[in-house]
Amino acid sequence: MKYLRYCLLIVLLPVVMAASPAVRLQQDGSDEPQTIVVDVDRVNVLFTVKDKNGKLITNLKQDDFRLEEDGRPQSIIKLNIDHDLPLNIAMLVDQSGTVQSQMKLEQDAAIEFLNKTLKHGKDRAIVISFDSDVYALAPYKFTDSIEDLSTSIRKILAGGGTAMFDALYLATQKFLSKEPQRRLIVLISDGQDNNSRNATEAEVWQLVQKNEVLVYAISPNVTGSMPNGDSKDRDRGDKALRNVAALTGGRAYFPKRVTDLEADFQSINEEVRSQYSLIYSSTNKSRDCNVFRRFKITPKDTRYKVSTREGYYPCLAPASK
Repeated sequence: MKYLRYCLLIVLLPVVMAASPAVRLQQDGSDEPQTIVVDVDRVNVLFTVKDKNGKLITNLKQDDFRLEEDGRPQSIIKLNIDHDLPLNIAMLVDQSGTVQSQMKLEQDAAIEFLNKTLKHGKDRAIVISFDSDVYALAPYKFTDSIEDLSTSIRKILAGGGTAMFDALYLATQKFLSKEPQRRLIVLISDGQDNNSRNATEAEVWQLVQKNEVLVYAISPNVTGSMPNGDSKDRDRGDKALRNVAALTGGRAYFPKRVTDLEADFQSINEEVRSQYSLIYSSTNKSRDCNVFRRFKITPKDTRYKVSTREGYYPCLAPASK
């Protein structure tokens, strides 16, 4: 009988392991982002340009821009417009108690975004969910299989606190920091962080800047969908989403209707596939890796506006590929 129970355990063990829906992520020293020393004189910047109506402008030339770093004029070496480059996407889905009533909307939104954006054989994505903890979902790595990603998204259950900043930090630290350029986070959350233990908002900002991660945030709090929520909490959450997106050159979306999501997804897809790539030579030859340098790109035509990250850390940015 003992032998039979032992054999039964061996047979059932793979089934039990296979049923596990997620792997909990933790911050530890073994997965620190790789620090790569690069040529500080060459700085690569990705940005988009829009007119006052929000239309993307993709036909500008090098002479159409002025560039400054910490208030000092800089010389632009090269300017390209990059279309349809491969994307590495971390999809972050809030499964905390504050979004429980909107869990299906979040799941539908995440799957719809992947269907609209992910190109088989070119782009790759990973799904990470979070409540009081942060979890990588099967297949636990970047993949171009929308079917596998969608299956995991459908298994997400809501409940618990909100560790949004932990999720942003760990997604960057453990996954995106190891990927080549075009690192993108799509964050579906109400932004109401109340349980992060591994990272503060400032630490998240620093890490995503160092790794050149672009963040787009989508709030599931469509008009009237969360009537029981505290207005101060909603405002605080909306502000957090706007901040983390704006600091990276991305945007935060607050759809008024469920039907607005499709237009928001199309906007994100167009932006990330129609970016300018600018290379300039910094006049600051210092190699202090911990001093943040701010650059400013200004179109000479005042009808246009640039969206980009705020700056960079010399010799800590990932090497261009």
